[in-house]
Amino acid sequence: MHADPDNVAQLEGLLASDRSGRILWNHCGSDTDAQEARPLLARHPNLFCELSFRYPPVLPTDVVGREPRRKIFDSAWADPGWLRLIEDFPDRFMLGTDAHSRSEYDGAIRVVRTGLLPYLSPSTARKVGYENAQLLFGLK
Repeated sequence: MHADPDNVAQLEGLLASDRSGRILWNHCGSDTDAQEARPLLARHPNLFCELSFRYPPVLPTDVVGREPRRKIFDSAWADPGWLRLIEDFPDRFMLGTDAHSRSEYDGAIRVVRTGLLPYLSPSTARKVGYENAQLLFGLK
């Protein structure tokens, strides 16, 4: 879901309609920036963000050029605004890959291990890396 005003209004209505229901926002908005995601997370404790599509190498080249705001980290860099947002809401983020093959999966995991997790506190890295998904999906 892109964070255009109509989509956000509908998402907020859904989030408010049942506070015990949990919504996982795939791609955390696709091209949303941290300043756009922050108020949604602050107002809705039942909103969770998944970060696939927001880092290479999982997209075809022709798509990457059309959505420059989508990338929030790569193998050697992480957006400071997103790092602050993730640290401020450490229980609400999780990883995904959107990988379509074993090689894409392996590449995505390398990028996560070098470009995101080292920039987070150890506790937040564990939560984002696996603990939040375990809790949200009852995997533990």
